[in-house]
Amino acid sequence: MHLTSMYGNEYFLPKYASVNGFSEKDMRRDDTLLSANDMVKNSVGIHPDIGGLVSDYIEDENDGAVALWMSGAAGNQNPIFRNNPIFADPKTGLKTETTVPGADVGTVEYYAAIQFADAKRALASISKFDADTPITHAWGGTQLPNKTEGEAPIDMYQTVMRLGDITLAGFAGELYNGVGVAMKEGSVSKNTLVVNHCWTHEEEATGYQPDDLTLETGSDKAARYKTGTINAGMTNLMNKLIRAAEPINGHMLKMAR
Repeated sequence: MHLTSMYGNEYFLPKYASVNGFSEKDMRRDDTLLSANDMVKNSVGIHPDIGGLVSDYIEDENDGAVALWMSGAAGNQNPIFRNNPIFADPKTGLKTETTVPGADVGTVEYYAAIQFADAKRALASISKFDADTPITHAWGGTQLPNKTEGEAPIDMYQTVMRLGDITLAGFAGELYNGVGVAMKEGSVSKNTLVVNHCWTHEEEATGYQPDDLTLETGSDKAARYKTGTINAGMTNLMNKLIRAAEPINGHMLKMAR
């Protein structure tokens, strides 16, 4: 899911401060205390509420641990319950979005509890630890056909990091879930995790990237590449980078273009 349930909320409005347990001193952006007028102008907040709470739970239960939340290929997935409901208008069928003032802390705690239980099961399934794990890396790109005939192809990039038999396939923007599923199913690496928001180079695409099925059925997110090309294109690029980052003589760092 996306990291936040309290999306587009008004948690940072002065009128909510005392109710939600923080003072104006806590209302900082870029380490600069905002005036009351500025806080009203900049009141819409997007906060990593679910991930932060899950990380706290994990670290509290495991002394010395550092928990890291990674966003998977879920550009088209949101929590079912959050404070900006999105639905099809019953009369027009058009996408409709509303924002509820404030935020539902109870909902965040509910999601965090579920994800914490998942994390505990995953941690319990680890049978061994290895302190001598080869770490390798590769970065490179591919081109997808432009959806407009005769126009220049679309450049797409990925970053791959291999930690022993685990592969992290990173993308700068937000891949839709269908792309991530295709990449995992087609990966030459047994244990593959697809991670969004890994922006490392200026030329990388940072926006939403719809999967093949979404484009075929009509997406609300525009794509510049031709329908039916991104699932295979990103899978093939990932496998190329996985092979380029094959561990040789233990720990090493490789770059591929």
